[in-house]
Parts: sequence; structure tokens; C-alpha cells
Amino acid sequence: MLFFLITFLLGLTMAVALLVMQAVQAMSIDLRKNLSGITTISHDMDAIRKYETLTGELPNYPILTSEMLEKIGELPQVRNFEHYSQTHLLSDEIQRVNLQEDSMVIGALENWMPFELRGVRNIEIFDVEEGVIEISAGRTFVEQEVENFVTVAIVSENFAMQNELYVGSVFTLHDIVWIDGATTFSEQYFFASRAYSFEIVGLFTPLVEIGTGDAEIDAWISEEIENRIFVPNPVVITAQRFQLDEFARMYPDEEIAYAPEEFFWTFNAFALYSPQEIENFRKDVKKIASEFYTAIDLGYRHEPALLAIESFEAQAFLILQMTIVAGFITLSLFIILSTHDRKQEIGILLALGEKRGRIVFQMIAEVMVVALIAIIASLLIGNLVASSISENMLAESLIAAESETSPIFNSTETMGFVVGNMSADEILSDYNISLSAMTMFTFFAINIGVAAFATVLSALYFLRLSPRKILM
Repeated sequence: MLFFLITFLLGLTMAVALLVMQAVQAMSIDLRKNLSGITTISHDMDAIRKYETLTGELPNYPILTSEMLEKIGELPQVRNFEHYSQTHLLSDEIQRVNLQEDSMVIGALENWMPFELRGVRNIEIFDVEEGVIEISAGRTFVEQEVENFVTVAIVSENFAMQNELYVGSVFTLHDIVWIDGATTFSEQYFFASRAYSFEIVGLFTPLVEIGTGDAEIDAWISEEIENRIFVPNPVVITAQRFQLDEFARMYPDEEIAYAPEEFFWTFNAFALYSPQEIENFRKDVKKIASEFYTAIDLGYRHEPALLAIESFEAQAFLILQMTIVAGFITLSLFIILSTHDRKQEIGILLALGEKRGRIVFQMIAEVMVVALIAIIASLLIGNLVASSISENMLAESLIAAESETSPIFNSTETMGFVVGNMSADEILSDYNISLSAMTMFTFFAINIGVAAFATVLSALYFLRLSPRKILM
């Protein structure tokens, strides 16, 4: 009875720890699967601040070049990637798509409205391939257009409808450099300007539903997508060069840093095969680019919840380890004491010629019968205990983590790749304590293994002696 009680209590603790650990692992995997596999390479501000704190100066690291990005795009974790130039041109005639009354328009200058020009380097548009938008009318670009300065454009259906445009229509945007100190944004304050007439060759419709948790930010990102204008990358580079040249002409006494094409305002996006590969991808990025660059993904939205889950899993694993060690020590000591009380029986059997192996087998069989009953009882009761207690404890941890979720958003979300915040209840809905075949096999293997090993070790303590010494 004492052996049964000890085995049952140890098994109960082990069952709870094992069931909780496996349930939390499954929940963590499900949560990570909900993340987007889209990431972008940017500065690792934590690494930069750490270096500055240690040395008192900012680190000197290379600029992220096209060659680096191409090499990163060849990594085994990457399914698809794109890097492109981006700029903004203005119009006092074209109207923006507004999804709310007081739309937040960054870069608006009185009656001049800004429009984002997104450079396209390949005929396969990344946003189309990754399901942000779909071409709903017309066509995409052809090879000759993306490789040369050709003023063709793909715009959203709502943008076209807002401005009474269609496939084949032409609209004009302006690249303006304003006189330093301009008090109003009228034509008389132009230092230089250039107009671009774009022919619409295709229309797109957004496919994503933005859900950052903030209605205003959701509307702003949706508006940015609706007002996005896709053009060949050489068009964007030309516009950027024009601005740089005119600034150099405006400030002839100041040194203007001329840079090759890849050093212009360039964005990048990488689609991974699985969001779970992000850590290995980050390590490889640092090897190729620099330790001061990192891959930024959408995991930050669930980071507090993931940390809470990982902490809960670590605690369950620690309890499991401690229980295994405690079980081995406790059962070994108990069986040694029990065997000591039976040493005369063991000595007589050996003196009568009984084989040591048969005696060990008999002891293991006796222990296993009691242990098996205790293990089955502890597993069944442990399943009930784990379901009732652990879920409440995990819920408290997730609720605490929920309050720490950051309301900010990063550049991958402005592209249209958004993972909405999940509440503690939504995350907890994936938490399921169940007796799977693997769980039962693992539990029985650990418990029977500990009991058998403790029995063999205890038996060998006496069986290594001669019958005479045992009976003395």
C-alpha cells in the first residue's frame, strides 16, 4: 500500500506536468501557425542600442544592398521575396480613396494630395502572389515595361472609380521640389517640377481584411492599399534621381551624397515557408548582412502571449524533470528498504540454487503489478486535475500578457500583411488536455522505466553478494 501510494502521487504529479506541457506545446504551435510568414529586413535597434551602451558610440555597419537582399532571398527558409523602390508624387486633381471622414493623409500639402508609387521589378507582382491584391481587370506588366522607363500603372478599382478612370485611361502626377521656406504650396513656390503621365494597364482589388485592433489604423492601412499605384521600378528610380539632382542644385554649397540605385529608399519583403522558421531566418540574415540587421515579422503582436505560454511550458517541464528525479530516488530507497526486509528470502533462494536473473525478474514483476495499477490511476486522475487547474492558471497568465500587447504596427502591416490581435479567450480555445496515444506511451514509458530501473538497481545491491553474506 505504501509503495502504491508513493507511485500514485509521483505519477499524478508527472501526469499533470506531462499533459500540461504537451497541451501548451500544441497551443504554441497553433498560435504560431496563425502568424504571417511575411517578414522584412531592417535595423536591429536592440543590437544597436546595446553596442552604443557598451562602447559609447554608434556602430559602423554596411548599408543593406541589393546583393545582400538577393543572397538572403536564396536562403532555404524563403519561399518568395521582393525588394523595391518607393516614392510619393503629388496631384491637385486626382482624388484619394477615403474610407473614413477624417482620413489621416501623411504628406498632404494644402490641395496637393500624395500618392505612393510602388516600384515593380518582376512581372510577378509580390502583392498579387502573396494574396494582398488580385488583378481584376486589364493586365499586369510585361518584361519590357519592368526593365525600362515606361509610364504604365496598375491602380485599384476604387481609385479608378473615384477619379472616373478605366483601363486605358491616362492620369498625371507631379514630382515637385519646393523652394526652401515656402509659405504656401502654390506653383509660384516650385523650385523644380516634373509631370508624369501614366497609362492604366490594369486594375486591382484588395483581398486582405485589416485587423490590427485599432479602427483608425485599420482604415489608414486600407486606404494606403487602395491608393497604392504600381509602376515599373525604373520610373520610381528616375523620380528619386530627379529629386536628388534638384536638391543638389538648390544647395550648391552643400555636399549631396550621390548613391547607386540600391541605396535609394528601398523596401523589402520575404515570404517564409513557415512562420516557425523565423528564428533560423534571423540568424542567417545576421550572417549575410550584419549583426545590426534583423528580420521583423508580425510575431510581436503575440509575443507577450507566446512568452507566457513558453514560461508555463518551462515550468511544466521543470516539474516533470524534478518528478522523474524524485521518483527514481524515492522508489530506489523504498525498494532497497523493502528488499532489505526480504534479504533472508533472497539468500535462501540463492542458496537453494535459484538463478539471480529469475529472482530479479520476480522482484520486477511484483513491483510492476502494483506500479501499473498506480500508474493507470494516476494518469486518469491526473487528466482531470490538469484540465481543471492548469487552464485557470494559464488563463490568468494570458490575461496579464494581453494587457502588455503593443498597439503599434510595423512596416509589414503597412504593406497589407496583418495579423490581428487575439484575445486570451481566443488563444485559450486551442488549449486542450487530452490523452493521446503519444501522451500515454510517453507517460507509461517514463513511469515503468523509473520503477523498473529502481527495482533492478535495488536488487543488484543484494544479488552482488553471496548467499552467506546476505544471510549473515
